[in-house]
Parts: sequence; C-alpha cells; structure tokens
Amino acid sequence: MDSNPFLSPTTPNTPTPLVPTFSFRDVIAQYTSKRGGKRVIEKILIANNGIAAVKAIRSMRKWAFEQFGNSHALKFVVMATPEDIQANQEYVRLADELVQVCDMLIF
Repeated sequence: MDSNPFLSPTTPNTPTPLVPTFSFRDVIAQYTSKRGGKRVIEKILIANNGIAAVKAIRSMRKWAFEQFGNSHALKFVVMATPEDIQANQEYVRLADELVQVCDMLIF
C-alpha cells in the first residue's frame, strides 16, 4: 500500500482535514506588529450615514480583502436612527453591528 500524505496515518482512507490553524485576529496582529503598531483594531465605528458610510465600509472591506484575503477581517459598527433602519439604508445592511440612536436634537 502506497503512503498518501493526505491520509491520516491513524485512520486509513480518511482524508486529513485541511483547516487553517490561524485566526484572522492573529494575521491582523502580525500585520500590525510588522508595521510598528501596538494595538490591533478589530472593530471600526462608522458614525456617519448615507453614501459616506457606504463608501467608507466598501473601501475598507476592499483593503481588508487585498491585505488579508478576507473582506470581513474587520468588523463595522454603525450608528443609525430608527428611520434609517426602517428604510433599510445600505450602510445599515453592510454593517456587522448596529447601534440604534435617537434622532432628536437636544439643545
């Protein structure tokens, strides 16, 4: 019987799972360290709405994909009014987390 490097030696004819042994947090930490950074950013708060928020999220997701191979390596938290949520605004749909804020102005 030939030795196959993709088969587990303990269980014959069972493929060895090819699961990555790293997390994206580890990859981002390594990226940060190589560039002299000391703090890993995992979540980004988008405190804007409309097209500005959409452009910001899309450009950072594109950058994350180019750097880490995963557009969701960074998580986005958006602030939205009940009206934005009800209108199903695009920036709300793109977010990973949502913080609902009141739309009243207090003077």
